[in-house]
Amino acid sequence: MEERKEYQELNEKIDAVLSLPQEVVAEKSRAELHRLKQAIQQDVFSIVVLGEFSRGKSTFVNALMGEPLLPMDVLPETAVIQVLHYAEQPGVEIVYRNGMVKQGEADCEFLKRFSVRAQQDTADDVEYLRIGYPSSFLQHQVVVVDTPGVSDMDEQRAEVTYGFLPQADMVLFLLDASSPLKKTEKEFLEKRVLPQGIRKIVFLANKIDHLDEEEVDEEEYLDKLRMRLKKAFGGDEGKPGLQDIELFPLSAWQALKGGAAEKRSGMAALRAYLEQAAEGQRMTIKLARFQWQYRQVVQRIYNQALSRKMLHETDSQQLEAAKKQIEAMLADKEQGQERVQAYMEKEQKIILDMTNKSLKHFYQRLEEDILDMVENYRGDDFKDFIESRIIKRVQREIDNWIGMYGPRILLLIRKVELQISRGMSRNFQQEVMVESSQLPFSLDGRAVLDVRARDLSNTDLQAGAIAAAGGVGLTLVAGGVLMPFISFAAMPFIRKTLFQKRLAAAKAEVTAQLSGQLIQCMNQLQKDVQEEIRKRCTVSVKNIVYSYESLLADYRDKIDAEIREKTMRQRQLTSSLEADKQVLETLGKLQIQGGR
Repeated sequence: MEERKEYQELNEKIDAVLSLPQEVVAEKSRAELHRLKQAIQQDVFSIVVLGEFSRGKSTFVNALMGEPLLPMDVLPETAVIQVLHYAEQPGVEIVYRNGMVKQGEADCEFLKRFSVRAQQDTADDVEYLRIGYPSSFLQHQVVVVDTPGVSDMDEQRAEVTYGFLPQADMVLFLLDASSPLKKTEKEFLEKRVLPQGIRKIVFLANKIDHLDEEEVDEEEYLDKLRMRLKKAFGGDEGKPGLQDIELFPLSAWQALKGGAAEKRSGMAALRAYLEQAAEGQRMTIKLARFQWQYRQVVQRIYNQALSRKMLHETDSQQLEAAKKQIEAMLADKEQGQERVQAYMEKEQKIILDMTNKSLKHFYQRLEEDILDMVENYRGDDFKDFIESRIIKRVQREIDNWIGMYGPRILLLIRKVELQISRGMSRNFQQEVMVESSQLPFSLDGRAVLDVRARDLSNTDLQAGAIAAAGGVGLTLVAGGVLMPFISFAAMPFIRKTLFQKRLAAAKAEVTAQLSGQLIQCMNQLQKDVQEEIRKRCTVSVKNIVYSYESLLADYRDKIDAEIREKTMRQRQLTSSLEADKQVLETLGKLQIQGGR
């Protein structure tokens, strides 16, 4: 009788809070109170079955129903939420995420389509299954919710599961008797279940038959496990916890087999406990949940009303002081600009140092590669190789460096802008984003190389002349014809020797030219890059200073507007404060103290 009176008082308090003005009770809180009122009227006793995968949740639900309705396996089976309620005739309603509802058959084969191992993606678009079944346990508006394994859910299924938790009057949390209360199980209960105000959690040490009876004393085992659960969830140090630790040994598989195995399963004691809770303790359990949810909503409304009262208590003198502070900040804008420039110069130096190191490494590698190409060249078109191909190679390497490191340099500058933006955000207590007007990093980057190489294409002519001169006076009479036999024999050797000497001399000349001109080219590239970095940093400083001054000016205008508004509202302030006081007093009376 006392509980019915508390139910009536809770309904009256909800109505009283809903009658407060819209500015006092926000839309979100109003919707939560309406849902709470509807839940009180429905009077459904909701039992949510939780546990990690392969803890035997579906097997347990089947044993509770009295036959193998849901798919079972040693591997994870349940892919979607399954809500079982009483119905005279078995049936399934498939509720899709888009709101569509289809009918199905309440048998194991049909439900396998929505299991984890289903070949098709049937379960992906389903929000949950509503299964009607003529089980005596489900009579009197009892609902059992079977969930996927808490460590085996994707993000969408997890959100659906967590959405059912606020509706749970009782949670049955299945543990594996062989390795109960893992770290992940403890964290899930602490972070996801207890913060929902659920205080009726019944732990089931499932697969108790897997323990070796000769090595493990069941009573001693349960006492130790109960102590572990109490230590973990007893609610010490101000944390939400459980007043009582309810623990049952269970073998869901034996319970489902029936006969003598069922008697050893522990299901009879558990079922009796659940039926007693659903029948005899229903009002007490549900009232505790409803009151907790009501307290959370009203406390949030109270805190919001208190914040409004504190805001109203801010008088014009405080605003005037704020205005003077802003004016001082505006007067200090030049110093602020100098600080920004000093910071930017420091960061600019860091960027320049990093760039110089990169250019130094690039130059060393480029010089080594180019000189190696010259040294290893053996062809005849040496002049074209040097004056065309080598110069193009140098230019291509410079273009590649600019293309690779130009965006990186811009990124470093942008990071400095973002750091300054974050500092301004902290100072002005609002989101500040300095706009970056940086165009893509591009330089002329032309390799001004004027390397001249010898033309070795006339080596054959010179070799022929030497050979002809060496063969004068040494002739061979053959059929009345005089032949310079030495000239023909010496020609290839003379050409090779002469070409090697001329090529070596040409390489020496070109190497000296390339080394000197590469240094000049790199110096010019370094100068251009440094100038471009300074130019970009100068643009950043201008953008930052502009944003800084604009923020100060906008803030001052805002303060001025607030002062004018405050002056106009000064006469209304007393009545507003009185109204705030009355709202807080009303909410204070409508609050429910914790206890259940």
